[in-house]
Amino acid sequence: MFFIGNYVPVFLDTSIIIHAALSGIDLIEEIATVIQRKCIFVLLTNVLEELHSILSRCYIYRRRVIEKFLKYTMLRSAIICIRSYPSETTDDIVLRAAITLKGYLASDDKELRRRAKILGVPIIFFSSKYRRVMVIGGYEI
Repeated sequence: MFFIGNYVPVFLDTSIIIHAALSGIDLIEEIATVIQRKCIFVLLTNVLEELHSILSRCYIYRRRVIEKFLKYTMLRSAIICIRSYPSETTDDIVLRAAITLKGYLASDDKELRRRAKILGVPIIFFSSKYRRVMVIGGYEI
């Protein structure tokens, strides 16, 4: 497992940020509680660009809620830039970063979670049914 210092990386995807913002949960605290390890939250610049693109098309109320949540998340996360290849989507880049740095992938995108599970990447997602954050898989310490 790759640690940044004593911290395990958690890569945040666009879908879980939007879902958590609209559900009103504290995503950072919920994930830290579920993992039970010191973790560093990582936002990729590609995810931020995708979020800003989505926000430009949202209704004003949703936009304000998500922007407020995003500012809070950005203050508590490391923002890094990873080079993207010509045919790569944002999901591909986040998944590649999670594999390379052996971190957790936090996403509510069903297709991305399926691909991550096949590749053996631990997944964090928000369960609407139970209104809590759940983890599938994990790395041994």
